[in-house]
Formats: sequence, structure tokens, C-alpha cells
Amino acid sequence: MKKGLLLLLLFPIFLYSQQVDYFYNIPVGKAMSEVKKELLKESFKIHSYSVDSIEAVGIVGDFGVCNLKLKPDFCEIKSSEHYEHVRNLLEKQYDIISEDNKHQISFRISKFKYLLVENLKDSTMICLLDMTKKFTIQFKGITLGETFKDILPRLLKDYQYLTQVNGMTTVLTGRFAGYNNCLVYVMGINDNDIVSNISVSLPSSEIWNLVYGQYKDLKKSLIEKYGEPVECIENIEETDNMIFSLANGKTVCTATFQPHGTALNDIIIFISGFKDTNSASVMISYTDRLVQSIQNEVNKDDL
Repeated sequence: MKKGLLLLLLFPIFLYSQQVDYFYNIPVGKAMSEVKKELLKESFKIHSYSVDSIEAVGIVGDFGVCNLKLKPDFCEIKSSEHYEHVRNLLEKQYDIISEDNKHQISFRISKFKYLLVENLKDSTMICLLDMTKKFTIQFKGITLGETFKDILPRLLKDYQYLTQVNGMTTVLTGRFAGYNNCLVYVMGINDNDIVSNISVSLPSSEIWNLVYGQYKDLKKSLIEKYGEPVECIENIEETDNMIFSLANGKTVCTATFQPHGTALNDIIIFISGFKDTNSASVMISYTDRLVQSIQNEVNKDDL
């Protein structure tokens, strides 16, 4: 794979659309058992099959008889059709990202789904890459990086609207991780705002042991679900007023998780202290760093 195309995959162009379930007659993003059933219905011959891969031969769209290699996040299609023919067919349906001297071209199918087409002289290789799992993060099953108008209705099934703050954040309230009366902060207020962050604040308390206990319990649950944190800072100053120590930065409790092993998205749990009320609260922040970075670049254009 050319270095330039690889960089384009790692830093995709800012475009959001519906997820794609099929590439022509090939199912995408499904369990291999389901893929096998659908390929057999399409008269494909299965050469090998396992729970995480399939090799098959059959007709794919207008590309003729093709050899397939499929994995959950990768699909390789080898067609005997000429490169220019394949290129022209795909150009009618998808946006071109980049092309390299008529030997390799990349298309964007949808958010984090891409096609790489390579000229092998005697055949054409089409590779479909599904980067969704590597690049996205979810809050209660909702993928960040979608528009506010898509995300808010789904959140309102579990939470009640409360208010808007700072002209950029919507606040909801409800139950989270077994705790009632939590505040949910959604980064967005307008329909087309892209939501890159959702944070949750547990009810505040003036009792340090209570807040610290909540932090430890939730951190343990996060470890059980996502593995050990990539960073954990817990500096605790033993003092009579732990809340004051926390608010002044002398006591720090925070842990960062990267569910997919990449810094492009993370979950951070921490304790926040408030001087004015002498109280503290456990907060959990879910952030799509890639979307956030792209938004920052777009915002710079206004300067």
C-alpha cells in the first residue's frame, strides 16, 4: 500500500453518511456465519471458512467472477476485469480520495469505510477496509462522530433534557451505571453539530470517601470491560479536607482507557473538585479524538 494512501486512511476526510451494509452483493460488517449464508445464496463457491475469515469465488456486481478473501474488517476482491473498467464503475458511485498514476486509487464509501483499487496488470485488486471499530467510540451503544440530530433522539430514550450551557453543550439528566440523577453533557446544540464528546457527572457529594469509593468501583468496571488503563494517575494528599486538596490540584485521581488500542478515541474517568460548594463528583468522559481534531482544523479556517 502506498504511504500516501495509508495516511489518507488514518486521517480520513471529514464526511459523515449512513453506514454501508453491502458492497454490491457482498455483506459487510456481519459475522462470518451470516456472510457465508448470503454468499451461498448468491451462488458463490466457498473454498475455506472459519469464524473470522472466508475465501470464496463468485460473481461480484459488474466485476465478473472474482476471488474473495473476507475478514470482519477487511474484504479483498480479485477481478479479472481491467483496472480502467473497474475504476470507471466505482467512480460513478463513490468519491475519489486519491489516485497514483493509474496504478492505484482510493475511494470513500462512507465514514471510515474505504476502497483501495490496484492495477495488477493481469487483474485488478479491490480492497475494502472497514475502520469503524478502530476509529470510533460508543456511549451506551451510540457511536460518537455522528450529528447531534441523530444522537440526541437516541439519548432522550434514557435521559431527560435539562438545559444548554456555554452555547455549545446540551445537558441531560438520568440514570447511569447504577447511579440516579446523573448529568450527561453532550457536545452539541445544533442539528448538524458533530458530537465528538459525551461526558457524565455523578451527583456531587461533600463526603470524600463516598466519591472516592464511586471512582474506584467505576474504574474497576471499566477495567473489566476495556482492560487496564493506558494511564493512571492517583496522587492522594492525606489531609483533613480532601475536597479542598482535590480542588487545588494536590490530590489527583484519573485513569485513561483506549478501548481499541489507539489514541484516536478514549474514555477518561476522574474526580473533579468544586471550591465554591466544597464538593466533588466522579466524571467519565467519552471522546472521539479524530473527529475532534478534524473539527479543530475546520474551525481554523474561520480565523
